[in-house]
Amino acid sequence: FLLLLIICLTFSFSLINLKLSLSQEKNQFLNFYDVTIEVRDLYKNSLSQNLVKTQKEDWKLLYSLYGGNIYSIALDPKNSKIVYIGANLSIYKSTDGGEIWIEKITPKHNFKCIEIDPNNSNIIFAGTYEGLYKSTDGGETWSKIFTEDLNIIKIDPKNSKLIYLGTNNNGIYKSTDGGLTWIQKNSGLKNLKINDIKIYDNNSNIIFLATNGGIYKSIDKGETWNEKNSEIINEPTYSIAIDTFNREIIYVGGDVNCYKSTNGGETWAKRNLTKGYSTKSILIDRNNNEFIYFGTTGGLYFSTNSGESAVNIINGLTCRYIKKLVADNENRNIIFAITYCGVYRSEDGGNSWNKKNKGIVGPQIYSIKVDSKINSVLYLGSSSGFYKSIDGGNSWIEKSKGLNNESILSFDINPYEDNLIFVGTWGYIHKSIDKGETWSEINAKFGNYVTFLIFDPNDKNVIYAGNAYGIYKSIDGGYSWSKKVNGLTNVYINSITIDFKNSNILYVATFNGVFKSNDGGENWICKSNGLPEGRISKVKVDNLNSNILYAATNKIFKSIDGGENWFEKSNGLPDLSIYGIEIDPKNNQTVYVYGSKGVFRTTNGGDLWERIGNLFDVSSLTIDNLNTKNIYAGTFYGSIYKLVEVQKTIMRLQIGNKTMYINDSPKEIDVPPQIIEGRTYLPIRWIAEPLGATVLWDGNEKKVTIILKEIKIELWIGKSVA
Repeated sequence: FLLLLIICLTFSFSLINLKLSLSQEKNQFLNFYDVTIEVRDLYKNSLSQNLVKTQKEDWKLLYSLYGGNIYSIALDPKNSKIVYIGANLSIYKSTDGGEIWIEKITPKHNFKCIEIDPNNSNIIFAGTYEGLYKSTDGGETWSKIFTEDLNIIKIDPKNSKLIYLGTNNNGIYKSTDGGLTWIQKNSGLKNLKINDIKIYDNNSNIIFLATNGGIYKSIDKGETWNEKNSEIINEPTYSIAIDTFNREIIYVGGDVNCYKSTNGGETWAKRNLTKGYSTKSILIDRNNNEFIYFGTTGGLYFSTNSGESAVNIINGLTCRYIKKLVADNENRNIIFAITYCGVYRSEDGGNSWNKKNKGIVGPQIYSIKVDSKINSVLYLGSSSGFYKSIDGGNSWIEKSKGLNNESILSFDINPYEDNLIFVGTWGYIHKSIDKGETWSEINAKFGNYVTFLIFDPNDKNVIYAGNAYGIYKSIDGGYSWSKKVNGLTNVYINSITIDFKNSNILYVATFNGVFKSNDGGENWICKSNGLPEGRISKVKVDNLNSNILYAATNKIFKSIDGGENWFEKSNGLPDLSIYGIEIDPKNNQTVYVYGSKGVFRTTNGGDLWERIGNLFDVSSLTIDNLNTKNIYAGTFYGSIYKLVEVQKTIMRLQIGNKTMYINDSPKEIDVPPQIIEGRTYLPIRWIAEPLGATVLWDGNEKKVTIILKEIKIELWIGKSVA
């Protein structure tokens, strides 16, 4: 029976080495394969040899989270179901009002601003740190048309040829020909960092700018600018909103305060509405101008009395950093909020909110930990919430109920009570007593992101927290905190590590070296002899030998005398940003470091490092204490991986020979490889079946079907499409 010859290799030379890697992504495959196929000409006398050196380990993708840092948003003015967002390294488009997002092929940049032509919604402009891009086909393709670091794009509502660009440090550019040419228009500007642009909808001669030096106004389409900063003194401004019922009423969001003008910007009244948080976006209800929304770095604030007062609204909008608020063009009750954690949508005028991130890949994973008693249970903190897995990381469920901020920079599990978890967010610490199912806020205000949390390994009531303002200690389970900075010459805490045997001994990594405390944090002494000046990203003490420590910059340093002296141990490491260090809890010769260029491991205490697998941009890593072979990594873009052994399969075939070799074992096949018109053909059954696939032949349809788990491939004789 003649089997179908399907695989066609377009190589004309006689010795062919094809490497095929099938990775187990999202559980599509039972095993993780590394396959080498060698095809040799029967008439060559050279003996077979393995031409590919394969790794014994690599990273298996377990799961990808949705969400992440969103920079910009634009709704189609003709069809508000069509929405665009600028995210990490990409633009996404939704055609169903944000339910599902589809990534568009774009240059790999962070898109800080998006603007849709109000008269032709196929034309879209998007700005990045390095230039302006334009699409004429609804976001399918993009071309770069201008080079500049951009913050904001605004198109004249009456004339689409008239476009304004607000830059990060070069002021305003204006185009009168739809973006073909640009002219700088900075006459009268004293500050050239432009954060927002607003044009009067009924008189496009009038334009307002929000800058890092206050507010500017033009009455001649941006030809000249006049400063309008009475009461706005030495305060950066980020957002402007013009009341369409009465255009003399204007609101401005600043770095600390909000401002209101009732005379077209001539004078301003200060409004303390947002508790000192920076106001990044202001939205006025187009049906009721007394209703005003303020999107801030501390959450959403809502006013029902024209900005006289405002209240904080959460109700599902648990990300505190709000970058932009926009309302649906057709239904004012639908509001989008883009945040550091992703996209949120309200359908009831902002009273309640739901995440709408399906399809958006990108939340940074800050920390992963394995439960100390049940190692199929894992937790992670990300820029889009707290997640829990009960099946070894194969699936994850968000557990953010009760959190008032979803950006989880740090968390720790109590070593004595594993149901007790603390998480650190922006200025807050939250506590769970049920393994992350629900959360309550602890009465502690830290004024900045809590970058590190760690329980005392010997006292369940002692916990330390670190942030940009110092290190804090609680001795009563988090009910009260005291600042512990005596002796620190730099209080920005990057990491904390505790001596496992004597928990009075602590080390912190700061922007000015490593510091050590011998008395539970009461006093600190610099221990940086041998370390470079400046930032230390991580410090880690060896739990098996507390005299051994590792510290990270873009290099690795080791101390064998409790931090008194440090020596560089970077042999085999490239120059990279190192985000963390993990020491094998059962074999302290094995240490892992991770960062922008992947994961590196030493098995000899730092004398030599080697890269593990092909993973990049690793932001977190953890070792399972119960089984140290279980190593998990999280990335800057929301993916969770596990280190696994590679199952290696080598197949050798010769042209015209009916004997093939699978891992050096002979196998008789009924159809040998052939060269026909300069192309090499392989029998697909004998390639697919050793990998665990099933190959089926349908004589009526002249179709071959290959099935491997959930993957099915169908090919037909005479058809070029599979």
